[in-house]
Amino acid sequence: MSRAQLSLRELWTRMGFTSEELAARVGATDAVLSAASADPAAMDSELAGRVEASLGLSLDALIDGVARPSPLSALLKGNAQALSADARFTIAEAVSVAREVQGLRALLGAPTGLGRVEEFTANADYAHPSGGQASRLAERVRARLQVPKGRVDLGAHLLEPLGVLMLWAPLPAAIDALAIAQADTGAVIVANPHGAHMQTAPGRRMAVAHELCHLLFDRPKMERFGKACVMEPADGEPGMWSGPRGAEVDLFDRIERRARAFAPALLAPPSALHEVWSSGGAGSDSERLHRVCAHFGLSASAASMHLANAKVIAHSEALRLASQLSPKLADGADELGPPSAPLGVPLLRAGLLLSLAERAFGAGLVSRRWAEEVVQGPWVTHRPWTPSGEAPHMRHQVSSQSHR
Repeated sequence: MSRAQLSLRELWTRMGFTSEELAARVGATDAVLSAASADPAAMDSELAGRVEASLGLSLDALIDGVARPSPLSALLKGNAQALSADARFTIAEAVSVAREVQGLRALLGAPTGLGRVEEFTANADYAHPSGGQASRLAERVRARLQVPKGRVDLGAHLLEPLGVLMLWAPLPAAIDALAIAQADTGAVIVANPHGAHMQTAPGRRMAVAHELCHLLFDRPKMERFGKACVMEPADGEPGMWSGPRGAEVDLFDRIERRARAFAPALLAPPSALHEVWSSGGAGSDSERLHRVCAHFGLSASAASMHLANAKVIAHSEALRLASQLSPKLADGADELGPPSAPLGVPLLRAGLLLSLAERAFGAGLVSRRWAEEVVQGPWVTHRPWTPSGEAPHMRHQVSSQSHR
């Protein structure tokens, strides 16, 4: 056995967890964790499974000396005071679930890694959206993936072709979604059913498209920031973005500003936006805005700002129009509605992981016990978005108790 480059204690500390938090999470004493850190290979298998899931890491990699902190370490540590331990463990477990999905895909001979996401090179042009860079990046994505000109189905037109895994995990309302891009996890969007902007169809569409911008064009930047992209009231006005303070605040704000402009440009390309705005004869601007929102599945605020960035209307007019329509305006199908499943671990481990575990078991590649341990809960009967051909089957019911 080669000596680990990082001890288990160093890893959980770098992720912002205290010994007391981890001990409470995995049901062990600090003394037991200290012994496990000194010799991970000697750890009880049941405890090892709980530690791996809680920290989103591979103990085999730790023992082999190649383990490194979670790709979300900066976020977890940076938010150690702002997020509860449960929320931070949920984020870490999402990393673990994504890694297990990749492992099962490899067993089944399916594509793994970042796949088509790596076809898109990072872009560091964070100029103001009125310069058109966000729209140009969105058009590049639409052209490469041959996205239809009309209303975008985020699952069928974008997430599925790119191979992006979407997980639902309950987090504080200030966080709508998180993006992960790592070779051992693939490209992942962790969506929060409690997110303040995830309660409406337009809000969910914007949040997912926003995270796609980070996955496709901001990968080198994603591990630097120690704060979540959250919406908080600032100076009495809602909608201001909070982020790191100090030297990185300007870059952080520009990265977020571009992603916010990229999202509606991806969902409503400027050329189509002009057509819908101008169609239908002479209607009031409010009626035109309503038509744009309904056609592309955008909120009034997102659509009006997109119209201003595309120079269809003035910025002052965009602000006036947005105030006249409900910010929760939602028409058309909602392909991203959160699954009706129990919150917590069963929700995280349902969907694609469930489907892959069942397929691997059916193919004789894993034992039934192993499959049940991976799912860690009931095989719930909901159908979140999954790539075609990998929709979950609902034949089995397993114990709601974890076997780890």
